[in-house]
Amino acid sequence: MEDITENECCGSGCTNCVLDRYIKTPKNKIEGCDNIFNGNYTKFKVIHIEQRTENVFEFKFEWNCDMKFEKPCILDVAGGSHLMLRASHSSSSRKFNSIFNNYRNSIVNTPKNMEYQRKFIEKHDTTEDDLYFSRPYTPILISNEPPQFTVLIKLEPFGLMSNYLQTLQIGDLTEWKGVFNKIPSNIKKAFYNIICICHGVSIAPFYTLSKELIIDDKFETNITLYACFKDIDSILLRNHMWRGVGESMVKDVVVQKN
Repeated sequence: MEDITENECCGSGCTNCVLDRYIKTPKNKIEGCDNIFNGNYTKFKVIHIEQRTENVFEFKFEWNCDMKFEKPCILDVAGGSHLMLRASHSSSSRKFNSIFNNYRNSIVNTPKNMEYQRKFIEKHDTTEDDLYFSRPYTPILISNEPPQFTVLIKLEPFGLMSNYLQTLQIGDLTEWKGVFNKIPSNIKKAFYNIICICHGVSIAPFYTLSKELIIDDKFETNITLYACFKDIDSILLRNHMWRGVGESMVKDVVVQKN
């Protein structure tokens, strides 16, 4: 798989993923603790699901510690990083959670040519059966008392992972792997100005990276984030940004096309 680029991840939840080269285990923030994300799939249970916009939902997960460890374990996910969620193909037969009823009713009349289609890529790791599918998501919030993380996910009509996510119930176990990080290690010293441009849920990595850099007293680079949303009600993480960087530094500009 050495000639395969990171853009050619097959999304099959392979144990040996082409993206594994980007897995980075940060230096322990707390001495004597290990990172729960160690490059292997780890189980987290669903503890909260909440609708944020018409097609974006917030999912919160908590570490399902089912074994003993020699050292205390924490969640350590650097800003701008993402995790990989893996699900079994057999999950397609599960019943949908009623919290998604309004969303599901809104896509009933979605035309066939508007259905979300993912380009098929043949499974790379042929040493194991094709049992899973996977997608990347960036945590927007991390806590360690107990170990929990939150992600914002846009559901796509008839998308494979979107259908799986709609079956999740409080208490269900999910599998996550990471931490994947392509942010340059010298970002705090290499740039005087950083401009980030994003749309919708893609704000997640830019928000977490900006937040991490801003709270670093030694970081003096200017950060400008341009995030596009269709209206005020669709702006994601608005309140989080106010609390994180100060209301005076967050401006809303809405341009509507008649």
